[in-house]
This record gives sequence, C-alpha cells and structure tokens, in this order.
Amino acid sequence: MNRNPVALQTEGPSRYYTLDEVYQRLRLWGFDAADANLNILLPKNRIFRRDIPEILVSGSGIKELFEPWRKASLESGILNVQAHAPYPSWLPLMGKTNASLIEVFKNMLRGCDHIGCRKLIVHPFYAGPSLRLLKPFEHSGTSRRFQSSYRPRSATASASASRTCFRGGSPKSCIPPAAPTRRKRQGT
Repeated sequence: MNRNPVALQTEGPSRYYTLDEVYQRLRLWGFDAADANLNILLPKNRIFRRDIPEILVSGSGIKELFEPWRKASLESGILNVQAHAPYPSWLPLMGKTNASLIEVFKNMLRGCDHIGCRKLIVHPFYAGPSLRLLKPFEHSGTSRRFQSSYRPRSATASASASRTCFRGGSPKSCIPPAAPTRRKRQGT
C-alpha cells in the first residue's frame, strides 16, 4: 500500500457516474484513494431550509447509510482516506438547526469509521452575508465552541476533523504550523 496515497474528491465524478462507477474509474485513472463526498447526504440547500433528515440526526441506521462507500471501496481497492462533511455546518442565529448539525457531525464521524476513513473535513462556518453578524473577534471563540461539541471524546474514535481558521475577520484556510509559507520577493 502506498503510504502517501493520491486521492480525488468524488464530488465531481459523482455528477456523471454512480458511486460504484466513480470508485472503479478512480482505479482506472490511476488514483489510490478517494476523498468521499458526503455532501450528497445533506446538500446545502436542505441545511438552509432547516430540512435535516432524521437518520443523520439520530444516527440509527448510519452504518447502512454509509455502506455504499464501504462497498465501493472494498470492490475497487480504493481507500477512503478522507471525507468532506456537508457544508455549512454552522449558521449564525440558528441555534436549533446548529444543535441538529452537531449531532449530524457526530454521526458523520461514526459513518467515516465504518468506511475506514480516518479524516472528516469540516468547514465550520457559512461564509455568506450572515457571517457579518459576528464581530471578527467572535469567530475564533465560536469556532472553538463548535469544534469542541463534535470532537470525539474517546481514544477509540478514529476519525478526526479539520478546522477552518479566521484571520482578521475574513475566512481563510489554515496553514499547518509546519507548512512552508509563501514569502514576498524582496527587491522587486
């Protein structure tokens, strides 16, 4: 097994192929792994309408819901190295919806464990017009509270969540501390 598998997010190909076909094509295209697109379980427009399926909130039947990803992975030999959770996962001023979304993400972690996926990518905030309702200094505190509510509490939980950072009041991707940063050229 390749220690550094090259993955492709399944969102694009899944517009044209079934999930089984996507995984088979990833193999044909030379990829070792998949970034499983879980957005299809809860599209953004349903979140905005507060229409969250009960199975995602309750967690009953979550293994069955994730079984197609597990089956496609086993049959194709493509690893599920990470997955993208539904987005957005938090909306300003929508307390009840946000409480349901917390449960959704806990169950997403359980589903990821079922498909052998060790990383769940979560983008904590909707970066739309309503984000302006929060003052810049509130972003990081809200992000920490949000993340602490869905983070696995036990040593047996195998999936982890990434985070989105906010710098200077605007959303930007986090750069891991060990990652090289771009520097401006001097003298040009």
